[in-house]
Amino acid sequence: MAVAPLFAQDPPKASVPAGPTRSTGSGETSPSAEQALARKQEIQRRVRAMARDLVSAILDIQLQQLRENDLEGSELYRDIEAMRGQIDALIESEMPQVVTLLAEIQTAQPEQREKTFVAARQKSREILVRLLAERQRVLRRLRIAELAAQVRQLLQAETKILDTTRSLPEQPSAQRETLALAAIEDQRDAKAVYLRLHETVREVATWGGEVGALASAGLQVLQKAQVDAEMENAATRLEQARFTDAVAHEENAIRALKELLAILERVQGALKGQRDSAEQAIREMIDRQAEIREATRQADPERDLKQLVEQQIQLHKDLEALSRQVQGVPPLEEASKAAEEAADRLFEGKPQEAVPQQDKVLDRLAQAAQSAPQAAKAPQQPRDLEATPQAIADLEAARRDLRKILDEQKQASAVAADQPAEARSREEKIARELGEVPNNRRLPEPVTARTAEAQRAASEAAARMESPRAQRAEAARAAEQAIQRALSETERALADAQRQQLREAMNSLAKAAEEVQQAAALEREVARDAKQGGEQRGLESNEARQLSQKQADVKKTAEEAGARVERSAPEAAKTLASARQPIQQAAEQLEVAGRQPGEASKPAAIEAGAQAEKAAQQLSQAAQQLRDAATKAAERLEQLTREQLEQAQQALASVEKAIAERPSPLAERIDRLARAEEHVRKAQAEQEKARGQGAEKPDAQAQARVAEEAQAAQQLAQPDAPKAAATLADARKESAEAQRQLQPEGDRQAAAKAQEQTAQHLRQAAHELAEAKSRLAEQSAKDLAAQSQAARRLEDQATPVDPGATGALQSAENQAAKAASQLPQSPDVVPPAEKGVAEAMDRAAADLAARIQELAQDQALAQASAAQAASPAPAPKPSDSSSPAAQGGGVRKGPVAKNPPPADRPVEVPDRLPDRDSRGAAAAAGEAEAARDRVSEEPWFAQLPPEIRAAIRANAQRRPPRGYEERLQRYFKNLD
Repeated sequence: MAVAPLFAQDPPKASVPAGPTRSTGSGETSPSAEQALARKQEIQRRVRAMARDLVSAILDIQLQQLRENDLEGSELYRDIEAMRGQIDALIESEMPQVVTLLAEIQTAQPEQREKTFVAARQKSREILVRLLAERQRVLRRLRIAELAAQVRQLLQAETKILDTTRSLPEQPSAQRETLALAAIEDQRDAKAVYLRLHETVREVATWGGEVGALASAGLQVLQKAQVDAEMENAATRLEQARFTDAVAHEENAIRALKELLAILERVQGALKGQRDSAEQAIREMIDRQAEIREATRQADPERDLKQLVEQQIQLHKDLEALSRQVQGVPPLEEASKAAEEAADRLFEGKPQEAVPQQDKVLDRLAQAAQSAPQAAKAPQQPRDLEATPQAIADLEAARRDLRKILDEQKQASAVAADQPAEARSREEKIARELGEVPNNRRLPEPVTARTAEAQRAASEAAARMESPRAQRAEAARAAEQAIQRALSETERALADAQRQQLREAMNSLAKAAEEVQQAAALEREVARDAKQGGEQRGLESNEARQLSQKQADVKKTAEEAGARVERSAPEAAKTLASARQPIQQAAEQLEVAGRQPGEASKPAAIEAGAQAEKAAQQLSQAAQQLRDAATKAAERLEQLTREQLEQAQQALASVEKAIAERPSPLAERIDRLARAEEHVRKAQAEQEKARGQGAEKPDAQAQARVAEEAQAAQQLAQPDAPKAAATLADARKESAEAQRQLQPEGDRQAAAKAQEQTAQHLRQAAHELAEAKSRLAEQSAKDLAAQSQAARRLEDQATPVDPGATGALQSAENQAAKAASQLPQSPDVVPPAEKGVAEAMDRAAADLAARIQELAQDQALAQASAAQAASPAPAPKPSDSSSPAAQGGGVRKGPVAKNPPPADRPVEVPDRLPDRDSRGAAAAAGEAEAARDRVSEEPWFAQLPPEIRAAIRANAQRRPPRGYEERLQRYFKNLD
């Protein structure tokens, strides 16, 4: 099913609508509001119907078939049903934007119409890409499920044949012969089913990635076991009554089919692996949130909620990360926001207000679990894909070798037809070189599998150089295509590894920057406390010990970060190395202060503070350098992804252009002529009956049927064989005359003459129909040959982008070339060839669309990461567990002072007790009021929106954050 964007080339020209119009003030007219609304609704209906037809119709058919077979409870039914709902959600959320743009085109000014049209076309293209990718994923899953079901059925049939064969020696002779004949027929039927199965496996083997590699391995299993030969030998041995030998052949076939089934089950696992991974992650978060909610319900607002706060914050962070990985699931994003709100309520000490937000998190996660299987379907990277420099170097070396070998294979293909000996020598050399590609290299499994497949193809080509000319050329081309698929698999793995390397470098640098920034903050705290101790009364032993521990943490962080970024950020690593000396000197001085507490520690404390301050400055500088390096890595990632995306978009545009320019199918026209020929043959048979041949006398009723068949043939022949249609009209005329003369009052001699004329016209029409059919077959041969060449040219564009698209284009090339070589002698090959070529081209477009979708998601993540990396990390909050301030403040003894003597007056009892602090009610209210007044007097405050001003005023009277209260509690607990 070929699909084009909603707009192919030019924008629609504005037309004057029928019915009432209104003036625009410039002499032009525009539709009334009612007409505009009706038109918009109609456009919306049509566009949504088109989008649904693209994918949903496939799912609806599958769901109906599963329901008819009582399989509503199967996993496949649930998966397809979830896909169906996701497509509806996509259409409902995305299509209104296109509809709005379509409506704007009708009323836009001429200078704006082109821009609006371009925007509508771009948006429709984005939606189309997503739908194409979705459609291809659906078709692939269904194809694999169907293939696995066929293998199971074939295994069941072959096992039944095996059981029958084993029982034959024990059967009575009369019954044995009957059972043997039935087993022979069943074995031949099983072989026919297997041959169709083999072709399907061959097609799946052209898919890219892990799925295609596994299918290629399955194909190799079948070829190595020679299942078709085993089945044929089993039938032959049954005919010869050699039942023991037949059992051996049947067991060999069953063994190979079981291996194939195991591989297909792995393929199904690869197709659903990422979906299940995302769904499992969401399920785990549901369990975590449920536990946090239960603990929140039982929590005492007056007791410590720190652990719940930390758990809820961590859940929010994990949800944010997952929503970035699994794009296009709005419930997941809503769950992340609700988790953040719940964390805020817990932080404020309001667990009962946090529970509704936690309920919302659980509800949205449940929705996301249903949507995740469809959103997490971007093609999965190979499980063993590495992004280390050595792994990338191995992939680059493999790519160089495969490019060189592909050039050598093209030279071998060029001489295969005319110089078989030379071609054989070249193919043998190519096979040896392909065997050396994976040596001493760590390559992803799909690359290794495709390279091995190419090696087998080259060896087979070398062996077939003694075959006829056409077969030699075919074998050489097959080897060339196999090498091209291996190269394409390598190109994709390398592109993914390069992006992954930059992504890991960016994340590592950003994490290092955050750690070093926190270390700098901790070092400043050490500098402050050491300096204060040196300027006042010195440091006590326990104080010096605490500061030394912090200093050790700073030293460890700086050393570990420096080692991690030595290659990725050498400038920052150098700065961190220079910070080692002041960090070490500060640690040594703190150790001296600990050995000489009190007044004697002052010089060492002052020196420790100075060195720590110097180290803190260098650590801050290193943190900024790390952020700069992370930003550059993010920018390189975004640029690399953009380049890969543009390459994929160009390849898809070329494939879409080829699909749009594909000649109109001739299969239907050839079939129409074939049906016309069938009617002519029936007319000729009836004419023989009407003339009395085979009957005792002429048959008037048969003559009437001649006219009916001729009329049916005439109608079918008219579009493509007008000459034959005219001849058939003459045949009808003569047949009517013969029928009239066959009446009792007619002239039998005149009837015979008319019948002879009718027969001649029918013979002539049959000849003319055959000629017309041959002309269409010749035209189809030219069209298919052109499509084969076009697909071959497109393969070069797809090779660096996607191996699945490359394989699909090769399939289109091969099917078109094979059919073209059989025409015009065999017109019957046209319908399956045209269908196969169209499906292969659509599959290539869908594979490229899926790759574009994957790269677009990566680009969006890279852009967001670049913006985030460029922003300095916010200072940690005192309540954060990672914050140095969260560990409590230092406590030192102050000078001893006596309390003043009590006043000589009676004790005054206040009217009300203080609320939560030592201030009186009036004082607290007065300070709050003063705070509001100070804020309200600021000039900027009056310019804020009313709701913002109200929120600020309200916050002035709110309780301090619970984390702040905890810090105060720790402070007072440490007081002597």
